[in-house]
Amino acid sequence: MKNVVSELENKYNEFWKDIVENSDGTLNKDQIMKELSDYSMMIGSLSELYCYISGNRCSKPDVTAKAVLRLFEEQLETRYNDGYSDAKEDFQGGE
Repeated sequence: MKNVVSELENKYNEFWKDIVENSDGTLNKDQIMKELSDYSMMIGSLSELYCYISGNRCSKPDVTAKAVLRLFEEQLETRYNDGYSDAKEDFQGGE
């Protein structure tokens, strides 16, 4: 558990500290609200994007980009194969 806390603290210090803390070390509530508002909008947009890219198979924003890209590639392959099969049937039906 201690490693998790130190990892979180390191991430906070490296990224968030200068953004959300006042010069005296207190938290800047207005800035935190702005960051959380932006984060909320980003999460909603990311869910919509994941849903679209994955063919409605994934919408949770905590899914890794690698997993979403894999779903996208599977969807592209399926659509390609379906299109190829349709074209082949159309060609063979024209004989």
